[in-house]
Amino acid sequence: MDSNNKTIQEWTNPRVDFVPLVQEMEAFGMTLHDLLSPHVTPELLELILLQLKTHGGTLEDLLGSNNNKKMDKVWSNIVLGEGGAKWDPESPPPHDANPVLVNLTVPVDLHDATTGWTIEVAYAKDQTGRLLGYSQFPASKRTNNESVESTTTDEKKEEEEEEEEGKLVFHVLPKETKTVVLYKIYKKSAEEDEYVIYQTRPILLAHHVQQAGMVTP
Repeated sequence: MDSNNKTIQEWTNPRVDFVPLVQEMEAFGMTLHDLLSPHVTPELLELILLQLKTHGGTLEDLLGSNNNKKMDKVWSNIVLGEGGAKWDPESPPPHDANPVLVNLTVPVDLHDATTGWTIEVAYAKDQTGRLLGYSQFPASKRTNNESVESTTTDEKKEEEEEEEEGKLVFHVLPKETKTVVLYKIYKKSAEEDEYVIYQTRPILLAHHVQQAGMVTP
């Protein structure tokens, strides 16, 4: 793909279903700590959650790519050891549970709402750049088909509704996968090699698992 023929845009608010990850982690006795860097000790995580409850904000604000100055006071309290705990990056806790492979899904528009171009592929990578999964879409699903005379209006409407979205399926490994970046690539046409690439900011799994219902630090 020629860099001169591609445009990169931010993929905002992907609708990833994190409930399967919560369920699998709870079944194996895992906690939010298993989704964070080993340098974030259980004691530090407990202090982080306490500070966030006191000062507002989320794990994404503090540890994700969107952290901002509002969180400076929280970090200061954590680093200075308010509450009797300190951040000790030199002594990460051991990983004592086996990783569990969990599949997650996110809906993908088959046609770009802005350009009308059709989807080529969608994929996910972790914080190391490792590929976590990808979905390619058959031309029959990607192409805006001309109406067929034998197809009734109702049948055509149902087919169009079914083909508005595809799915990207990818896997994560608690204790290994910390953040995920999602990508989707749309192509102008079969004859023209012009692309628009949408990618998310790094998605902090711990934040979204907490939002999806896991409460155990």
